[in-house]
Amino acid sequence: AEIGRTLQTNLAHDTTNQESETLGNPDLHPDTHNDLGYSDTALWEDIPESMNKEDAASLAHIQSIHQRLIQEQKYQNWKDVLEILFPIYLHLKNLTANWTLPLALDNHSGLLCNCPPGTQTVREVDLIDLMGQKRVNFKFCSCTPDPALLLANGYLSSTPIFPQTAFSV
Repeated sequence: AEIGRTLQTNLAHDTTNQESETLGNPDLHPDTHNDLGYSDTALWEDIPESMNKEDAASLAHIQSIHQRLIQEQKYQNWKDVLEILFPIYLHLKNLTANWTLPLALDNHSGLLCNCPPGTQTVREVDLIDLMGQKRVNFKFCSCTPDPALLLANGYLSSTPIFPQTAFSV
């Protein structure tokens, strides 16, 4: 409590000294000084962080490794999905006589997934074919990769994980 009183007394004393000084010496630019007495008109210069050659080389190497890991993950995702899609594609190609039979347009998801409707999730997918494009709510299931379910409906996924676009076979 005593420290607080001392601070208040010192602050009050400083303000009265400043007021008496300013009465004899009026400030021509009152807006240029803040409460601490620093001039706001002093120009601050932002100096960009400089990076030495070793740091720049390290940063470039880290970014290169990061991009390589991203590419390797994309490759692995496609590799995993294609191992599943290839036998499904061959079976559907045989079943639909190379997609020439009327049943080629049917939903063949039942061949891949028999999960109850409550376990399926719905997500919008843009389906693109020769006649145009349409956005549909498509049902996906956790037991079967999304591209496999799209293939069972006659569409090739544009991405191996969470596809938002698919192209007609």
